[in-house]
Amino acid sequence: MFVLLHYYQRTYMDNTIRQFIARYAPPCENDTESYIRTVCANSGKYADQRISTTNERDMIAIVSAMSLQENGIAANPADVQAGWELFKEDRL
Repeated sequence: MFVLLHYYQRTYMDNTIRQFIARYAPPCENDTESYIRTVCANSGKYADQRISTTNERDMIAIVSAMSLQENGIAANPADVQAGWELFKEDRL
């Protein structure tokens, strides 16, 4: 997810949760607004707040919240951190 959101930012200039989620889970297939609300509530970020995909703290919170939405259970923090470390060593 870190790689995908970073791709969205670089390719489409997406830089908010609203933009990320609208692209990842478009309204034609999902309840996108509900998804956005869930990610915002669980990440502590606002839907239209600018996000940098290179900000570790923000991205771990967002990806964790997306995992909760996708899987219905909280992500294992160690797994999310490990994913960030893989992304960081490959992309940053």
